[in-house]
Order: sequence, then C-alpha cells, then structure tokens
Amino acid sequence: MIEGTGALPDYRRSLSIPLTVETHTAPRTPGDPEQSFAAEIVNLQGSLPPGDPDFALLTITAGSDNGLTSLGSVSLADQGDGTFLVDSFFDLSYSIEFEGAPAGALDGLSGTTQGTARLEACGREGAESHSITIVKASESPDATDFNFTGDLGSFSLDVDADDTLTDRRTFNNLAAGTHAVVESSTSGWTLLSIVCDDPDAGTTADATTGQVLIDLDLGEAITCTFRSGQPLFEDGFESGDVSAWSGTIPP
Repeated sequence: MIEGTGALPDYRRSLSIPLTVETHTAPRTPGDPEQSFAAEIVNLQGSLPPGDPDFALLTITAGSDNGLTSLGSVSLADQGDGTFLVDSFFDLSYSIEFEGAPAGALDGLSGTTQGTARLEACGREGAESHSITIVKASESPDATDFNFTGDLGSFSLDVDADDTLTDRRTFNNLAAGTHAVVESSTSGWTLLSIVCDDPDAGTTADATTGQVLIDLDLGEAITCTFRSGQPLFEDGFESGDVSAWSGTIPP
C-alpha cells in the first residue's frame, strides 16, 4: 500500500511488485527435532512492470550483495509426521527508487529512500510465536524512565499515564535460546523483584544485579516483570506521610 503525503494527501494505491530473493542459512543439524539457525538475505530485487500509469520506474533492492545487510533467524520444530512448525524473521534493510510517469499523478517526481523493516513468516497453525514481553511495574507510578539493555537491544519503559513510553514491550519471533535483559540502575529507586512466567522454569533472574537470563524455547511466550520500590530520600527512608514522626519523643 502506498499513501501520499504533502501535496498528495489523497493518493492511495495497492501495488504488486514481483521479487527475486536469494537467502543463505547457517548449517542445520539433521535429525534434531528442535533447532534454530542464522539466516541472511543475500540478494533481493524487484521492479514494477512497465506501463504503470503513475510510475515510469519503481524498484526495490536489498541484500548483503547490494551493501544492505539483512540478517535473520529460522526455527524449526519437527511434528513427527513429516511436517515442521516454522518461525523465521529477517531484519530487512532496503532501498526504493522511483520516477513518476509522464502525465500521471506523480509526473515530475522522483526519489530514492532507504529504510529497515522486520519480515516475519510463521507456519505454526495457531502455535504461540517465540516472544518475550518485558513489563515495568512500580509501587509509586511517576514519569521516571527505566532503561534496559541486553540481547533485545536498548529500550526504555515507564509507568505513568502518558503515551510517550509504555510500561511494556514485546519482542516477537525471537530465536530460541537464552536472551539476557538487564535493567540499568535508576537513581532513587530500588529494583525489588523480577518475576518471569517461563513454562519450564528455565529462566533465572537476579534483582540485585537487575539481570534476567530468559530461556526461550520453541513455541514459548514469556513475560518478565521488573518491579521497583518507591523513590527514597537521601537518608534511605521511603518517601510518604511523615506525620507519624511528629509529637513528643519519650525519654
């Protein structure tokens, strides 16, 4: 689907572009009923057939042979009947070039753009995809941003009511294996617990270091909740109603 902006706010078209794609994968393990391996798009080429009323040229290019890295992963689960459940993804880097057709809606326009997109393919017939959801919880919600690093990349969460940041993030179609996530220390806050709903209890967490090692197996969807305590005064006492401290102190 192409949607116009700027001087073409009402332009909208669905286009079908034939593609040729070459992919390479890392070695598989014959006979292993559950396996994951790296994959790469080496070359992707596509162009709109001639004669389009709006485009004299519309091409898309991707793949490492074209200087556009597109890495991914494939996971297979043998169902024992000659079929497999398949999860795969590619983080596609692409380049698009276009030129408007004479007398068409895009006459006189042309350009080139680059971008990235995640391509996912699942042949799981209702099975859960490999996903990890990181949730941030707090006993005293405010606008503090809590930062995370690790195998899922760098991201931030908060627990206030605005839409700038959310209190959770889901990462879909991950490769099976161990994924480390670490919450960075946040001034004035104490990480009280990390709780994960791993079905086979293979995940380990340590709130003192802020790290969780998530054991993601084929078909699992795991949620880990990082819960922090109330902001503290510099002397270490929790903030709150101090009226209970007023009055005469007995000898």
